[in-house]
Amino acid sequence: MDKPDINSKAKSLRHNATPEENKLWYKFFRTCPVRFHRQKVIGKYIVDFCFYKAHLVIELD
Repeated sequence: MDKPDINSKAKSLRHNATPEENKLWYKFFRTCPVRFHRQKVIGKYIVDFCFYKAHLVIELD
């Protein structure tokens, strides 16, 4: 998958998040004092949530 395809897939995943991802995002990460990102491309992967400064990635299944 090339870069434009993976970026559009990440955008699609952000707009079609699971109920669990939405709950975690809107109830916790959005109110957190640190900045989390959702559905970000890291290399050839799309991660659910990441906190760059701590090198932390969270995947929900």
